[in-house]
Formats: sequence, structure tokens, C-alpha cells
Amino acid sequence: MNTNKSIYRFMQKLPVLLVLFLMAALLVACAAPAPQAIPSPQPAPTTIDQGGMETLPVTRAKSFLADKLNINKETIQLVDIQPVQWPDTCLGVQTPGIMCAFHVVEGYRITLSANDQTYEAHSNLDGSQIVLVPETVSKSAGQS
Repeated sequence: MNTNKSIYRFMQKLPVLLVLFLMAALLVACAAPAPQAIPSPQPAPTTIDQGGMETLPVTRAKSFLADKLNINKETIQLVDIQPVQWPDTCLGVQTPGIMCAFHVVEGYRITLSANDQTYEAHSNLDGSQIVLVPETVSKSAGQS
């Protein structure tokens, strides 16, 4: 009979124990995760290095301009390069009919010179996206 009384007492306490266990499980599950350090990406080099090798954004901007002007890439000179935070995915150059996502894009403002004209190109960090500022190209694109 003592065994039956023990089981009966345990069964009476079971709902309380179950509620306490579920509350503990919820507290653990809802706890904020421990903060983790997220490494920030290192920006690509912004200038010509000591060996005279150009960065990828500059090389791609020169190729893009050479194609646009139909000239040899070797005749294009780097004037300046500046790191920039563009306000949108169009790299700050609005084109009618083109939608741009509005979020910051790290990149460069690249100033190039060819045929006694100065041109401005915008790029993202790795140079995979290049946009020429139309005002700097349209004036001289017809001249060769």
C-alpha cells in the first residue's frame, strides 16, 4: 500500500514538475544568443601598388572606357582613385528606366584620362560593376 501512496503523491506533483520543466525549456530557448565577433571585410587596395600593378577596379574601368570610346586601353591613364560609399546599387549614377536598390555599396570613384579628356567611372569594391558617369563620356564619345 505504501507503494501506491508514493505513486499517488508523485502523480499529484507531476503537473507542477512538468510546468516547471517546460518553463525552464522556454527560458533557455528564448535566451539571446551570445554575441559573436563578425570579422569585417578588408577593403581592396585603392591605389597603384609599389610594383606598378593596377587594382582590378582600375583595370576594369579602363577596359570599360576603352570599349565605350573604341580606343586602345593602353592609352588610358589613371588620374585618381578614391574610396566611396555609393548610396545605391547604381553606384550613384541614375539612368532613366533603371531601378536601383537603395543600400550602401562600398566602392571607388575612378578618374581616368584619355585623348586629352577626363572621365569618371564608379565601381564596387572588386570592380565587378563599373558605371561611367554619362556627362563625362557623352561630350567626347563621338570624337576620335
